Amino acid sequence: MIAADERDIVRLRTNVRREDTYLYRVRLSVPAIRSLFLAYVEEANALVRAPRFYHTITGNCTTLVFNMLKRTVGRLPLSYRLLLSGYMPEYVYSVGGLDARYPLAELRSKGYISERARRADQSATFSADIREGVPAITV
Repeated sequence: MIAADERDIVRLRTNVRREDTYLYRVRLSVPAIRSLFLAYVEEANALVRAPRFYHTITGNCTTLVFNMLKRTVGRLPLSYRLLLSGYMPEYVYSVGGLDARYPLAELRSKGYISERARRADQSATFSADIREGVPAITV
């Protein structure tokens, strides 16, 4: 779990590490978004009280979010894609968490933000700049 602002996290991946980075808007209701945010806060506070090490299988960035989402939206199916984080968008799409108006390949293309983040770099509108062209979801 990393506590940082969006510019720091995205720019580290896109501008420093030169990684391919994607942004997807997740289909959640406002109460579910609030619940997920509070789950993040609870998890961070729990780590302050009892630190844990990263574990590739049971305690990684994907399984952490999966467990928080289960508390927020209820039952979710297990999948190998939870262990292989590169397959996470495919998993989220398959359980209805992404915009079904578009095929996943098109969401991936529209959600590719690496070049936008590099161009936006120090822009005051960085957050909006990287979201340019990413389909909005109405809930």
